[in-house]
Amino acid sequence: MQMLASTDRGIVRTWAGKSDLQSSVARNGGRVAVLASGGLDSCVLLACVAEIASEVHPLFVRNGHPWEDAELAALRRFVEALGCSQLRPVAESSMPVRDVLDAHWGARGYHPGFSQGYRANFIPGRNLALLSAASLFAFVHGTGALALGLLDGNPYPDASPQFFSAFETLFAEGMGRTLEILTPFARLSKEEVVRIGNGLPLELSLSCVSPIDGQHCGDGCNKCAERQKAFALAGIPDPTRYRNPPPRVDWKTHKWQD
Repeated sequence: MQMLASTDRGIVRTWAGKSDLQSSVARNGGRVAVLASGGLDSCVLLACVAEIASEVHPLFVRNGHPWEDAELAALRRFVEALGCSQLRPVAESSMPVRDVLDAHWGARGYHPGFSQGYRANFIPGRNLALLSAASLFAFVHGTGALALGLLDGNPYPDASPQFFSAFETLFAEGMGRTLEILTPFARLSKEEVVRIGNGLPLELSLSCVSPIDGQHCGDGCNKCAERQKAFALAGIPDPTRYRNPPPRVDWKTHKWQD
């Protein structure tokens, strides 16, 4: 693990949830599939899992959203930069739902603005669609564990422990095999994830729903705002290249609308 073992390009060695992740990986023979979007959280998760597991399968699932090409390119850059032998090449799957969601959103579309809160990100059925594709991938590749970068405070109904437990039961009923859903960051805030991955090439990740030529828009979506706030609260300089200058915000006193 060339980069992960380096003193200046690694991850912190102790964090809430790490021991649980180690136990889960061991239970599943060291082989894990990771739902990875190319965003900051899932990229740090990949590095954390790769530090522990012997075989890691990153999976990018397309739902038909316009930002996915930029996300996938970012994910591939990040995985290549890690130079980690435990990481398999990024796999790609497709579970298109955008046409249905466009009918749901109507003319207003899906455009969470820079100043809108966390709830504005809600995409109905997102985790259900992602897990449906990813669980089939895990079954085919024989991995008994599937990890995703869920954070603390996620308000969505398909992000609760009860939901993931029910999905595990459904998978066992339908596939005749167990699958453990791992959410090792579920007790962490985004700024804590930034601190964990501070030694990683986080500038290569992409957290933006309105990317411009593969770069973060900087001022047009709340994913960019969340990213900027996380670095500010973590006390770490933001290495992200934004296409447009971010607005000036006192993130230490900032509160989302919701």
